[in-house]
Amino acid sequence: MANEDFITMFHRLTSVGWSEENGVNRLALNEYDIQARKNLEDEMKAVKADIKHDDAGLIFGTLGSGKDNTAIGSHMDSVPNGGRFDGFYGVMSGMQLLKELGSTLKNRKITAIDFTNEEGARFQPSLLGSGMSTGVFTKEFTYSRKDSDGIT
Repeated sequence: MANEDFITMFHRLTSVGWSEENGVNRLALNEYDIQARKNLEDEMKAVKADIKHDDAGLIFGTLGSGKDNTAIGSHMDSVPNGGRFDGFYGVMSGMQLLKELGSTLKNRKITAIDFTNEEGARFQPSLLGSGMSTGVFTKEFTYSRKDSDGIT
């Protein structure tokens, strides 16, 4: 993994929940999304990023020090039978910055972020993770959302 190029890492990580017949079925917090999130954390650990989670389930991997922080990310969850690259590219771009620039940072930080339930295909409405993190949705509202099987 250490010398793996961006495209190889990207295809390896986006293969979770992917099939040629059905596309991606990595709905928020389903088994595939959870595996993708674990894989992302493994990548973050490999570059010695400081990993944090917020109450909305967002994953933050940060390298560097100082007050200035550049954050880049997106989401890894998908719609049913979705495309492989939607959202995931933004998360992998942040990961690539950590890999390429992390050890050179002085007086600045870079954070790669994975937002939770941005597609809204499993829990309505969409953008729950970023909405809760920015105060648009309360924790109580976010945690009360149920999928079609009644799971919160």
